[in-house]
This record gives sequence, C-alpha cells and structure tokens, in this order.
Amino acid sequence: AMMALRQVCQLRLTAVLAARRHVTICAGIESTFDDSAVGIVTSDGEVLADCRRTQDHSKTGGTVPNVAGALHRSCLPDLFEQALTEAKLRPENLDAIACAIGPGLAPCLGAGLEVSKGLAQYYSLPFVGVNHMEAHALTGLLCDPTAQLPALTLLASGGHCLLLVVHGPGHIWRLGTCLDDAPGEVYDKVARELQVSGPQQLEAMAKQGNPSNYRFGNMLSKQRSCDFSFSGLKTKVLRAAQDTSSPEDVVAGFQQAVLDHLLTRCERAILFCQQQGLTLAGFSAAGGVLSNTVIRSQLQHLAQVRGLACTFPPPRLCVDNGVMIAWAGLKHYEQGTCTLRGNLDHVRFFPRWPLGIDMSDRVQAENIPVNLRELRRKLSADACG
Repeated sequence: AMMALRQVCQLRLTAVLAARRHVTICAGIESTFDDSAVGIVTSDGEVLADCRRTQDHSKTGGTVPNVAGALHRSCLPDLFEQALTEAKLRPENLDAIACAIGPGLAPCLGAGLEVSKGLAQYYSLPFVGVNHMEAHALTGLLCDPTAQLPALTLLASGGHCLLLVVHGPGHIWRLGTCLDDAPGEVYDKVARELQVSGPQQLEAMAKQGNPSNYRFGNMLSKQRSCDFSFSGLKTKVLRAAQDTSSPEDVVAGFQQAVLDHLLTRCERAILFCQQQGLTLAGFSAAGGVLSNTVIRSQLQHLAQVRGLACTFPPPRLCVDNGVMIAWAGLKHYEQGTCTLRGNLDHVRFFPRWPLGIDMSDRVQAENIPVNLRELRRKLSADACG
C-alpha cells in the first residue's frame, strides 16, 4: 500500500512538472536584516512557495547583527527544504537560485550568500545576485501581469524611502531617497511615545483627531527635489506628544504631514518625467507605510488624476520576503544579467548598494515647483467631481 501511495505521489509530481515545463522556476533567498525567507516563483507569476521565519531579538533590545547572521545560517537550509516541499519540487527542477546580496547588515548578507552559493554549487544551478531594493521595486510586476513600464515607484518603510522610475530589471532611475530617518521608523517611535501598539492604532487615532490643530509643515519645502526627510518631523511630533491633551490631534497632524510630503515628491517626479519626455505608464508603491489606508488611497488618487495605472502589492509582499527575491532573480536570469555559473568563490555582498542611476541632481536642477495647496485642491475637486 505504501509503495502504491509513493507511485501515485510521483505520478502527480511528474504531471505537475510536465505542465510547468514551459515556464522558468527560480528560488529566492532573503536575509538582509532579521527575516529569513525562501520563495519560489515561476515566470508566469505563480508563487509556488513562500516560507518565512522572523527572529526574536526582544531580549537584547534590538537586532544584534552577528546573532542574526548565525540564526539565518542555521534556519535557511531548513526553509529551503520547506519551500521545495510546499512547491512539490525537487532541487533539480529549479532553473536558478537567487539571493539578496545587498544592501543590508553584513553578517546577515554573508549568511544568506553562504547558504545560497552552497546550494547553487551543490545542485549545479545558476546563481543570481539581487539588489534587495530592486526586488521590492519589481514586485508590482509580479502582482499585476498587466502592469506596464516605465512606472513611478515609491518604496516607503521602516528602513527606507525611495522614489524610482522602473524601466525594467537593471534599468532604474533613482529620483529621490531619504536623507535621514525613514518614515516607518518615525511611525514606530511616535507609537512608542504614545504607548500604542503600532501604526494601525495611530491611523485609528488620526481619524478621531483634527490635523488643523497641529500643522507640522511640509518637510524640505524649500528644496525642489524628490528627496525625503522625516527627522525634523519626528522631533516636532514627539515634543508635541509630550505636551498635548489631545494626542488624536497630534497624530492626525503627523499623518497629514507625512502624506503631504509623499504627495508633493510624487507629483514633482511625475512633472520631471514629463519634462524629460518620458511617458509614464503606471504607478506602484510598496512598503509598510503603505498599509496606512489614508496614505494609500491618496496616492492612488494622485495616480488616477495623472492617468497612471496603479499597482499596490498586498501587505504580505510589501515586507521583506523570499518571493520578491525569486521574482527579481528570475527576471535577471531570463535576460542574462547578474547570473553566474560554476565557481562562485569571488561573489561578494554589498552592505551599501545604491539602487539604479542617480537622477536626484537632475531633478533639483529642473527646479520644478509644486504648490501643496493647489495639489490638495486638485485632488479634492477630482474626488468631489
């Protein structure tokens, strides 16, 4: 009976593999910070496996890089086996293995690279080194097969805030980046100061408050760039939170300031592309900050007003994951870029790895004005109409 069951399972596996013979299959390994993850995707956008393990560093008061690296090294092989089981595949059924080799914490990157190189060499598979931020930027193409390029892409989370134009894998313009604290980090600090559970509770508080009672201003309003700055806002909000009798008003003002900052930068980016003669086809946004429904809906509204198709990956794919690494690796493998075979001893990781071509100086040189009051009026009028 056991032998018959094995034969049935093997036949089913063979049938599944036969149906997929025309697609490329790639595994992706993510270990840039404190999330260990392995994903497997196909070239037609099917997610075959999405396995994750989040480390607990609560006892040390934060992530300890060397400890995180050791934990990655110990659990990634098991996650790889788990992903294969979930996908009903064997290692030899993979076409390539991708790994995030930067940016990130050096011990964590080293652990992921060590494991992925070992797997690629043991199973004689091509190895694809992936930029972690590019993987985030390409996720929209996985979520929406109809998405068109080039696309304006905003990445906003606890670790970064980038405004990009994605032309394709390996071809990205970087219009702006965060000059200091990332927005998600500020959200977390405000939540701690107010002793609430996190950003979702902050959003609920903002609905009960009046943003007009705390006008924190639009950051970098005198710089006609697409760069971001949240450090000054953090200081103002934390000071206000300590002295207020209406924390809901403080949070509402804080949320409005973040939204205004993101909107003005995205609007300037759209105008910059128009001045460069570049016709954008879409708008995409990802990162934990986009879980805020007000920010999300207003960015969608801006895209709609500007005639851009909008793609927002689901929250599960906005945080660090192996699926996005597999997808980015697959795209590079298909076009023959960032792909290595054979001896991988020379492959290195990059704790600092700026993404794409830096266009920030060109944006600033264009000196493009964006009137926040007019922008708000335009979005409001369109909503009413």
